[in-house]
Amino acid sequence: MALEGQLSDFSLEEILQLIAVQQKSGFLVLKHEREIVFYFDRGVLISTRDRRNPGDDPLDAYLHRYGFLKPEQWQHIEFVLQHAKLDLTEVLTSENLLDEAALTAVLQGLAQELVHEGMKIKRGQYHFTATTEVGTGVRGRIAMDVQGLLMEGARRLDEEPRLVEKLPSLSMTFEPGPKPPQAGALGEISQRLLRLATQGLSLGEIIAQGRTSAFMARELLANLCESGALIASKTELAQVIQLPVSRQADGGGRDALRQPALVALLCLLLLAGAVAQWRPLLAGPAPPDLTADADRTAIDGPQGVACVTAEQIRLAQLRDGVEQAILLYHRQHGRHPRALTALVEEGFLDAGVPTTLEARGWRYQATGGHGGRLLAP
Repeated sequence: MALEGQLSDFSLEEILQLIAVQQKSGFLVLKHEREIVFYFDRGVLISTRDRRNPGDDPLDAYLHRYGFLKPEQWQHIEFVLQHAKLDLTEVLTSENLLDEAALTAVLQGLAQELVHEGMKIKRGQYHFTATTEVGTGVRGRIAMDVQGLLMEGARRLDEEPRLVEKLPSLSMTFEPGPKPPQAGALGEISQRLLRLATQGLSLGEIIAQGRTSAFMARELLANLCESGALIASKTELAQVIQLPVSRQADGGGRDALRQPALVALLCLLLLAGAVAQWRPLLAGPAPPDLTADADRTAIDGPQGVACVTAEQIRLAQLRDGVEQAILLYHRQHGRHPRALTALVEEGFLDAGVPTTLEARGWRYQATGGHGGRLLAP
């Protein structure tokens, strides 16, 4: 059985519910800016690894993105992969980098993040291929109930506006709050995030080292702020490229409302601009000369107005992805990338992002020293 169509007509939630109710086995492919793959065994999600493309492993990108392993550990993994016919999951356990329980937790976190991402896709294609041998060759197998995945995905979609309002910028830093948590009151992840936050790291740097998904890091940090354990402060990082987002007027307002978290983010940025806290978003009259500071990004573009469109929603998504990728790259190398392809090569950025930016007329320009400039059309 093959099931295919447009996500605008049949959402991921509906597709997954159909697969679960009918206890289908097979693999589902979502095609948007990139492909997302889910494998099912009798209605249960068992893998997110695309076995048709061995070089594209979402687990590799997930581990890099959230700082699960150190650079020297990655060097060892690459050596083992080159000299042994092993899967990444097998290397992680055989080399004692992750035990079975930790690996399962990571794979489940990756699956939930991909479901969350897929639930936000409103335009794209899907294709489900049924098979009786889907489990053959699956390594790093998990078993996740579809209804639980969808419930958590819906919760994350509902929570995103609150988290964006609470922690709107990756450059935010934290200070110890007036109510330090009692001993044993926090879980392992919350303790790690609290420790990173009190070291003066920015939100982006905490996410890059937090060993949990970006959503969970934001949520736990927001909870720590609400409990009084942390105080968030909005500051600029002189060593991090800032990539503001523009707003242009067209008739796409209804599409923008489909992603309330991003709308809330854009509105917050607009309000901050009113008090001169942020530069104009992707556009504005007479942008300042940023060339004197090689670690800042120059943005040029037409004058914008306060109207959120579907195109600007997508630009906001791209901005967030590129901003976090540059943070990760800068942290590892002490400089900004010479080209966006360097971010792709090291797993910090999806392969389709540079092409998408280029198609929109954007270009990344390396500058003297260790900086770079992202230039809008």
